Amino acid sequence: MLVSHQHKFIFVKTRKTAGSSVQASLERHMGPNDIVTLMGSSFIPGYKPRRYKWLLDRVPGEAKTRIEHAAAIDLKVWLEEKWPSIWSDYLTFTIERNPWDKMVSEYWWRKSWPPNKVGEFDDWLIKRSVVIGHSTDMYTDNDGKLMVDQVIQWKTLQFSYDLLCKDLGLPSNVLPRIKAKPRTKDEEKRHYSLYYTDETRDFVATRFGSLIDMWGYEFEDKR
Repeated sequence: MLVSHQHKFIFVKTRKTAGSSVQASLERHMGPNDIVTLMGSSFIPGYKPRRYKWLLDRVPGEAKTRIEHAAAIDLKVWLEEKWPSIWSDYLTFTIERNPWDKMVSEYWWRKSWPPNKVGEFDDWLIKRSVVIGHSTDMYTDNDGKLMVDQVIQWKTLQFSYDLLCKDLGLPSNVLPRIKAKPRTKDEEKRHYSLYYTDETRDFVATRFGSLIDMWGYEFEDKR
């Protein structure tokens, strides 16, 4: 998550959408009074978290552990305690991704955690996958209304990031791969639909119905 007073933007960071790549790239343009959160266990040369402890002091209980991926509805409240018009004055944006594709990415991320006890994709998806941080609740209010100015689509991430930087008056860059978990070359080339049975395809369609409806995502079947 980023809050830039210098360039007047707020980045709401969703999960498994290359948010860390965008955050690391924009961090280099952040000023000393801007808010830059830690990014999990990743070590990124030159990356400098700052002022996030100020925000942590205002965050209640268990939410402190989720500050990197704070939802817009919470972040707005916390920030407006000090800057009442910040949400309307700054450009707010986030990133979103097709949930069928996103769940495959999440699976490989979880699979990289030692000890590796994730098991097969179907079993993990049905029994252990979570919606928190993966659905529209990250950037909508309690009525489902969008709370951010821009939702960048992961599929066109580099192109959209270039346009974002232009809007912010910042130089763009080729986005680095951060937190992307290594797969074999065959797995890298494997289309996300090949992980799914009809049952698990429908499971994601039901679990992420609001996300699919909002952005018109479809299951691109290449099985």
